[in-house]
Amino acid sequence: MEQNQHGQPGKGIGSAPAQEAHNKNQNQSNPNNPPIQTVGSSVPSSYGLRCNYRHQQQQDQMEEKVKSFWAQQRKEIEESTDIRSQHSVPLSRIKKIMKTDPDVKLVAAETPVVFSKACELFIMELTMKAWANAEDNNRRTIKKCDIASAIAKTDVFDFLDDIAPLPGNHKNTVMDPLVAGNAPTPTQNVPYMPPPQHVAGPPPPYVAPTTLHQQNPPPSSDD
Repeated sequence: MEQNQHGQPGKGIGSAPAQEAHNKNQNQSNPNNPPIQTVGSSVPSSYGLRCNYRHQQQQDQMEEKVKSFWAQQRKEIEESTDIRSQHSVPLSRIKKIMKTDPDVKLVAAETPVVFSKACELFIMELTMKAWANAEDNNRRTIKKCDIASAIAKTDVFDFLDDIAPLPGNHKNTVMDPLVAGNAPTPTQNVPYMPPPQHVAGPPPPYVAPTTLHQQNPPPSSDD
């Protein structure tokens, strides 16, 4: 009896296995108690996983759209017989822009046509990506922020970052005067307006000076 008390450790409620069994019995006897969660266990957020999956799915769909778009455009260009008649941007305007370079003297007739087609394809791809961004934000109108987002997500459009930056970027851009309106720039001639000057009031009424005769009356005859 004494050996059992001192030779082997007693198994009571205070020991670790007995404590776990006791807690388990308590939870089973009272089903209203919430399950005990171990501190430090990390449960992945299902909302974050859904957002990441949706974002990746949208990117994959956009890549497939862009590939299909360029395949269709390449097919149309290869099958076209007269590309000169298929242009949307005015050729005269393109030629005028090209001649702003003082080194350019002559421009061939087919050169503005190639530029016009390139501008058309550029606008179409950028519009397609901007429209996808507008749909993601539940809008039916393409805004400047949609174009800025499409530019930021496309590496080949990084040269346009200064023209259409993201809304979080508050640095001045070359497009700010155009968006703001017809605000005068430092290079424009602004009429000079002189500051207002003090206008003198009417002169005081004329007062005849007093004569010496009035100041000093003549002596009387009695003197």
